[in-house]
Amino acid sequence: MKMLTTEQQEQFTQLWTQAQSTVACFVHASIQDRGHAEDLIQEIAMILLRKFTDYDTTKPFLPWAMGVAKFAILGSKRDFARSRLVFDESLLERISQTMLDVAPAQREEAAFLDTCLTKLAPKARKMVRLRYYDSLDLAEIARVLGISEVATRVGLLRIREQLRKCIENQYQRERSHP
Repeated sequence: MKMLTTEQQEQFTQLWTQAQSTVACFVHASIQDRGHAEDLIQEIAMILLRKFTDYDTTKPFLPWAMGVAKFAILGSKRDFARSRLVFDESLLERISQTMLDVAPAQREEAAFLDTCLTKLAPKARKMVRLRYYDSLDLAEIARVLGISEVATRVGLLRIREQLRKCIENQYQRERSHP
């Protein structure tokens, strides 16, 4: 493997950061086992980093990354062949293309969500972090926050509704002020 220059490392980091969520969605859509999917995403990142000196910077990064991901998924078939759900190459190609098609909208929605999350009250942000980043169940969240499970459930419902409205408002503002 050729050593990357500092500039190449920074460029890779920027490009991978932009592409990672789309690649992760593709991997998770293709592989049922969450742990295996997460491991494969890390492996794909390493493959992309090792092969970055071969990447043609005049072309978009995401399709290249998705191609590498597709081959990584196909290459790992033997590892998850015991699963009932194993996709063939043509289906992986269709999933990959769909992910490429929706990636711009997904990035926009993720940016809207990030903005809306900053508008939440600190306790609400903590509840979201515990549920969606730390993957705690309702009982665990209730215990951590010192509230009832019912209050936790209702709180999360209200937070999701607040986030939905905030994202819709941002989307409407974006469309009315191009």
